[in-house]
Amino acid sequence: MGKSNSKHLRRGLSLDQMPATVLYDEKSFVDFVTDVFAQEVELNDSMQTLFRGNCAASRLMSHCFRTFGSKYLKQLLEPHIPTPAIETATPASTTTGATTTTTITSTAANNDTAATTTTDIATNISYEIDSTKLEEDGDIDLNQKNLLKLTKQILDSILSSANDFPPQLNLMCICLRNVLCKKYPNSDTYLKAVGTVIFLRFINPAIVAPYESGIVDKQPPPKITRGLMLVSKILQNIANNVEFSKEEHMLPFNDFVRTQFEPMRKWVIQISSERTQINI
Repeated sequence: MGKSNSKHLRRGLSLDQMPATVLYDEKSFVDFVTDVFAQEVELNDSMQTLFRGNCAASRLMSHCFRTFGSKYLKQLLEPHIPTPAIETATPASTTTGATTTTTITSTAANNDTAATTTTDIATNISYEIDSTKLEEDGDIDLNQKNLLKLTKQILDSILSSANDFPPQLNLMCICLRNVLCKKYPNSDTYLKAVGTVIFLRFINPAIVAPYESGIVDKQPPPKITRGLMLVSKILQNIANNVEFSKEEHMLPFNDFVRTQFEPMRKWVIQISSERTQINI
């Protein structure tokens, strides 16, 4: 089953055209994914070139992330991504004689308690830490603290979410870990590879583009978008188990990055280990 379907996938067959049992029957899913991943690992001599481009393994992985991971990502990330308040129109009715006039007024405009909501404040926070892009009155030290706080919030949610990790993706990570383990017996090597792939192809794309990924219903403002991009860079380095070295404005975060290597390693072990019972 696995090898037959993987041949079709390599020839360009859409995953949507695959028999449903391939993705929704546990044994078929494991056989299929293992075969596709094994071929990808066999064809690549370097860890750095794994799952790059539009290879069969990358397409399979993206399909699984999209099909089985969307709800998980929304629950994980939505609480941490401020978006502009959406004004809602409410009808205000006035009666003059037998005539009733309905006037549409903005809820936000009628709120006398505060001109600026908590969400408005959050969306105005700056995370810019690159001096070449800093606003004229910007404060790099303050922005570094803002960025570190946002990064910690998102990372804490990720590291505490292992039990909520979708069972299909758990199986996929187990297959990936087992395949990599055979070629790279060193545990640090294959665990790092699993973490790198999960953040590079699954979590970070949703962080960088939360509106396009369906995480939030409204496009975040530029300041938030910039902050999320920087958060993704920090998280990717943690997943890759490497410190910053080339980008000077990222160097102050190396102390934090180092402290998260081990928690990240434990999380990767959790999401790529067998559970007591998996129902897909």
